[in-house]
Amino acid sequence: MPNVVALTPNTRERLQRVFVSTLFVGMPLGALLGGLASSVMILRGLRSVFYLGGILPLLVALTLIKALPSRSSI
Repeated sequence: MPNVVALTPNTRERLQRVFVSTLFVGMPLGALLGGLASSVMILRGLRSVFYLGGILPLLVALTLIKALPSRSSI
């Protein structure tokens, strides 16, 4: 969470509150969705939970690489 809050000064002033609010709502929501997904997936076997826990962060990382500004543009 501190990393995302630290990125908010790079946004427009009127959107900073929206980003911080979304962050503080998104963290518990993500925990809830992760718990629900794992409770359903564990019925198929424990490995499926580990696959989801490995694939989703990779997808998020690839999305962030494309979405965040590169160092040369700062």
